[in-house]
Formats: sequence, structure tokens, C-alpha cells
Amino acid sequence: MTSSLETAILHLCDQFEELGGEPAARVTSDIRARLDRPLRLAVVGRVKAGKSTLVNALVGARVAATDEAECTSLVTHYIFDPPDRAEIILTEGESIVVNIIDGRLPDPLPVAIDKISPSGSAPAP
Repeated sequence: MTSSLETAILHLCDQFEELGGEPAARVTSDIRARLDRPLRLAVVGRVKAGKSTLVNALVGARVAATDEAECTSLVTHYIFDPPDRAEIILTEGESIVVNIIDGRLPDPLPVAIDKISPSGSAPAP
């Protein structure tokens, strides 16, 4: 489904290509490719600032854990793609996929927390 904003951008790309020829087409091809990619959003802030609550509100479902105490101590990546699951990146670079149940990671996790990469990415080679 194409939004009206996306339709307007594509129309502008078409017009730009008509006026600018091949040089313009090189620019617009990158714009068109970016429109096909999923939206990426980074949410950062102080501890207990409501980051997880904001993510849940934007998604319309409870995907990020919330609590009165700090409960998100690791970098977390969410990808909108059913079924609800999470990928845990280990410090050694391997990953484990777990199912999210009622908006939460399984408790206990299948690995010790000190085996999980704190940055959410595999170590550099």
C-alpha cells in the first residue's frame, strides 16, 4: 500500500528525471530504493524516560518490557514481522531466536545474561 506522501515523492522523482535525464535518474534511483526499505527508528534517552512505553505506543502492542524499575539494560532491536520473536546476539557472535510471549522475553532466558552482547551486535572480526 502506497501512502499519499510516497506517491507524491515518486511523482516528483518522475518529474525530476524528465527534466534532468540520466544524471537525475541516478539520484532518483537511490530515493526510490530508500522508499522500499523498512522505516528505521532509534529511541534513546535517560533511564526511566519512557523509551519502552513510546516504542509500545508506536507499534500498538506491548513489545518492549516496562516496569517501575529499570528493566531494559541491553540494546534492543525490534523488527515488525510476525510471528513475535526476538534474536539474542551472544558475545561470541552467535544468535538464538526465542519466542516473545505476551510481549515479553521468556523468563528465564535460554542463556546467562553475561553471554549476551551488550551492544546488540556481534563482535568485530
